[in-house]
Formats: sequence, C-alpha cells, structure tokens
Amino acid sequence: MKRTNYAILGMGRFGRKVAQPLASAGADVMIADIDEKKVNSNAEHYTHAVVIDLTNVAALKKIGLEHIDIAIVDLAHNTEAAVMSIMFAKEVGVKKVIATAATGHGAEILRRIGADEVIIPEDDAARWTARKLISEEFMEYFDLGGDLCVLKMHPPVAWVDKKISDLNLREENINIIAFESDGIMKSDFQSDYVIRREEIIVLATTKSKVFNFV
Repeated sequence: MKRTNYAILGMGRFGRKVAQPLASAGADVMIADIDEKKVNSNAEHYTHAVVIDLTNVAALKKIGLEHIDIAIVDLAHNTEAAVMSIMFAKEVGVKKVIATAATGHGAEILRRIGADEVIIPEDDAARWTARKLISEEFMEYFDLGGDLCVLKMHPPVAWVDKKISDLNLREENINIIAFESDGIMKSDFQSDYVIRREEIIVLATTKSKVFNFV
C-alpha cells in the first residue's frame, strides 16, 4: 500500500497544526516556508524541511512537489505566494491541494486558480469543533480543511481481525496512515495487515464519512 506524502507550504498557525499530527502519526511530511526560523525550529520532526521563497517558480521546481499526494498551502496573508504554490502544485500533478484564505473573496480566487479545497480556518474550526463534540469515540480529530480530516480512534468492531485489503477502504475514501500499540506508532504495514482490537488507528478520510465511525 503506497504511503501518502504531504507537503505543508507555509508554516503559519494552521500549517503547523496540520503538520504536527501528521508527522506524529508517522506520515511523510515536507514543510516549506520563507521564514528560516519557522523551518529550522521544526525541521527535526519532518521528513524534509525547506527554506524557500514560494513565489519563485525556479525554486519550487527543486523541492520535489511532483512526488507529493496532498499539499496544504497555508499562505492566506500572502496572495502571490499562495497563487504560485497552488498553480505549480497542480501543474506538476499534486492530487489534492488544500489552501487557507483570510476571507470569502480570497477563497473564491484560490478556487478559481486550482485549489481543490479552500478553508477559512476560524470558520471551519468552530464548525468542526462542534461536530467533534457529538462523539467521544475519537481520541483525536483534526480538520485538514475542505472535506478532509484525520482521526485517531479505536478500530470499529467490523474491522477487528480483518485484513486491510478485505475492507475496501480506498473505495470509501478512507486511508489508514498508521497503527499505534503500547505507545509505538507503526506506519510500515501492508494491505494484508490484520487489524487488532487493542490497537489505535490513525486515518485520513472525508468529513462525510465521520459519522460512519460513531
């Protein structure tokens, strides 16, 4: 099973809050920002850390975005950098680009130039915090914007003692990132891995699937 590769372009507050749980779950995460302090103070936690001017196409070509599956562009207060990052990411084949915007007007601009999902962090955080409170099944919930989220949870009863390949999760837009057992995170599993009751699962899915786990 191919692992999902993530890029966080812009280490603003939202970008940092997305990057940290992904890295903690064992995902491959690249961070990039023009601010050297922001990059270097977090570098040891991530697969790659790059100091880059995200308005510079020549520089963007050198960081390997063509190998990224999901890019989070957190440049709501730098429209030029956001536009360049989104357009280049889509040009090189990034499957999903999620961007932040400061206003509804800014969000519409980013959608038009190629962002798959655009969020206004404060609005979405309030809405999905309320939804999170509906269920106590989730140990952790993180909103990635748009219709994408990360859950940390005990396996549903229907998954226990089943192989991942038997569950057809990809068809349901569910991607298991890691398993945790006795405080140890494991991300190097195959599709024939058998899910155990005592494990904790970290998975990415669409918000429309969240209530399937309640």
